[in-house]
Amino acid sequence: MALSASGRRLRAEYRDQAFLDQLGLTLPRRSLDSFWPAGGPQWDALGLATSGESVLVEAKAHVPELLSQPTQAGEESARVIARSLSEAATGLGASPGTDWSRRFYQYTNRLAHAWFLAAANGLPLRLAFVHFVGDADMDGPLSRREWEAALTVLHEAVGMRGRMPDYVTEIFVDVRPPVPAII
Repeated sequence: MALSASGRRLRAEYRDQAFLDQLGLTLPRRSLDSFWPAGGPQWDALGLATSGESVLVEAKAHVPELLSQPTQAGEESARVIARSLSEAATGLGASPGTDWSRRFYQYTNRLAHAWFLAAANGLPLRLAFVHFVGDADMDGPLSRREWEAALTVLHEAVGMRGRMPDYVTEIFVDVRPPVPAII
């Protein structure tokens, strides 16, 4: 078990009320449980920027991770999720007729949560999608261009190409070891 400097137990990933608690967030307009059932997204990292913005992070090491199965939630929870995904897609200005609950569900549920916090609750926020370049263990893309091509397809499929809000950022991190200089 890992402990923080204050002696609190650290988890690898937070979800539901636990991620809000870690960020010290209270929701002034609408509760999380009115938007999403229990068992929501697990965040790869959380942080607080010096600007006061909360930072939510979702990280990927290879392109197939962008594809995800629809929710496996029960019937009632699936209805709430579908309603919330549709509400967020509309709120973000996604092209009409796109279905956020299918092939790119993991990506869209992160977008939906960011929209819920930033737009529906008026909280200062950053959502960072981190894409690792050159992760040999995961057979990941060897260039930023490969990620960008895959993301263009994803953004088009979910009706968000050219429509991402300013608080959403795609970050590319090259994780290959440096090439030693020849002297």
